[in-house]
Amino acid sequence: MSVGPGYILLGLAIVAGLSGAFALRTDTPDFDRTIWVISETHAQALKESAQSWKARTGQTVRIETISAPALQMRLMSLFLAGRQSASIPDLVELETGSAGAFFRMPAGRSPFVSLDAYLNEYLGRRPSTDRLGLTRLSLWRSGGHLRGVPLDCHPVTLTYRADRARSLGIAHPLNSWNDLAIAYQNGMKLELPTSSANVLMMMLLQQGVQLIDANDRSNLTDRRIAPTIAFYARLAAGSGRIGVDASRAPGAWVRDLVEERIDAALTPDYLIDELKALAPELKGKLAMTALPRFSAEDRPTSTWGGTMVGIPESSRDPKQAWDLLEWLYLSSSALAHRASTSNVVPALMHFEPTTDSTDDPFFVDTQSQLLEDLARQIPERRVSPFDAVAIAKLNGVLGQAIDAVGAGDDATLESDCSDWLKSASTSLQDWIDFGRFRE
Repeated sequence: MSVGPGYILLGLAIVAGLSGAFALRTDTPDFDRTIWVISETHAQALKESAQSWKARTGQTVRIETISAPALQMRLMSLFLAGRQSASIPDLVELETGSAGAFFRMPAGRSPFVSLDAYLNEYLGRRPSTDRLGLTRLSLWRSGGHLRGVPLDCHPVTLTYRADRARSLGIAHPLNSWNDLAIAYQNGMKLELPTSSANVLMMMLLQQGVQLIDANDRSNLTDRRIAPTIAFYARLAAGSGRIGVDASRAPGAWVRDLVEERIDAALTPDYLIDELKALAPELKGKLAMTALPRFSAEDRPTSTWGGTMVGIPESSRDPKQAWDLLEWLYLSSSALAHRASTSNVVPALMHFEPTTDSTDDPFFVDTQSQLLEDLARQIPERRVSPFDAVAIAKLNGVLGQAIDAVGAGDDATLESDCSDWLKSASTSLQDWIDFGRFRE
C-alpha cells in the first residue's frame, strides 16, 4: 500500500502534538475498564453508573477526561501504531469535529468496531416507541457500518426574551425567516455573528444542505447557499439590520441576553443548561420556539455539535465493552440520571419517561416537550475530515458578503455570492483531493 498525503498529514500532526503534549500510559492499569470522555461534565454524569457497574460485576471503571483535540491525537497515534495493550481504552467518546478524521479511513481500516449487531439486538429488546432521533445514526456511519452510538440530538430552538417581545408587540412563533426579519424591525435584536459561520450553518442544515456530499465532493455551489448568505448578510449588516454580535468569551452571550444587548439567539439544547446556570435572573422572562423556515420543506429545527461513544477496533473484548456501554449510557437508570441533570435530549430513549413532561418554569409561552418533539425532526448531518476547511471557506464568503452590504455594494449580492462560492468550492475540492487517503 502506498502512503498517500492523508497519512503524511496525520503523521506530521501527531508527531508535532506528541512533542511534550502527553505520554501514552504503558503501566499496568489499576482499573478493569477504561473510558475516555471529552468533558468533566460527561465524567460526572457517568460516575453513578460506573459505581453501580462495579456493584453489579465487580469491575472497576477508570473515567479519564481528555480534551477533544488531545483525545483525537492520542487515539490516532494508537491507531497508526497498531498498538494493542493496556493503553487501549474500552470506550471512547468523540465529537463531530474529531470523527471525520477516523470515518474516512481506507476500507477495512476503521479504528472502531461495527456496532450494528449490538445496537439491533439492544433495540429488539425495547418497544417500537423507543426510537427517538434515530436519524442521528447516519452521523456516525462509516463504510456502511455504525461506528458509534449517538449520545445526543442537539435540536436547535429560537430562544428569546418574552418580556421584550411582549413590550414590542411581537408575537411568536414566526413561521418564516422573512416574517422574523420584518417583525424584528420593531426593535428585537437577534444574535448573528459576523466572524463565524456557525449560525449560518444551522440555517443551511435546516434546509438539508451539506457542505460536502456523501462522496467527498464539495457542495458549496448548492443553489440554496448563496441566497441564504445574502439574506444573513443583510440581516447582520444592512439598513434593515436586526443582527448583533454577542460577546466572544465563553458564556458571555448569556450576559448579553440578560443586559438586553441581544434579545434572541439560536440555541442548541446544550446551551439551555448554560443559560439556566449563568442567568437564574431570567427565569420567567424567556421563551423557546421552533425555528422559522425558509420554505415549507425545511425542518422546524436544526442541529449543531454532537457526541458518540465507540469501541476501539483493537479492544480486548468488544462484547464486554458493549455491555459496559449499554449500562453506562443506555440503561434506564443512566438515561434517567442524564435527564434529571440536563436539557440535552438523548438520541436513544427508553420507554420510561426520561424528561419531565411538565412545563419548565424557567420558560414562558413554551410548549411542554418542545425539545423532544424537535429532536424527532432534526435534519441529517454527515461528518468529513474536511469539515473545518469547508466551514472556513463558507465563513470567507460570508465575510465578503457582509463587507459588501456594509459598503452599500449589494445590488447584485446573491449573484456575487454565487461567484465567490464557485471559487471557494474549487479550492475546497483541491484540499479534499490532496488529503484523500489512497490505497
